[in-house]
Amino acid sequence: MLLPLSIGQVASYWKRGFSFLRTSWAGLPQNAGPEDASVFRKRIRVLALRAAVFKCRARF
Repeated sequence: MLLPLSIGQVASYWKRGFSFLRTSWAGLPQNAGPEDASVFRKRIRVLALRAAVFKCRARF
């Protein structure tokens, strides 16, 4: 169960994830298919969750 986060915190985590996506997308081949996009979506989700867990741990 995730602890409640403010809208601003969630937005900052997503911004970080999307900047990561932009920088990583350059490394993908030009013919990247939908499976590559889903891999990146999963990676962004993992990054956002890690950031949220780290933030909650730092709180206590």
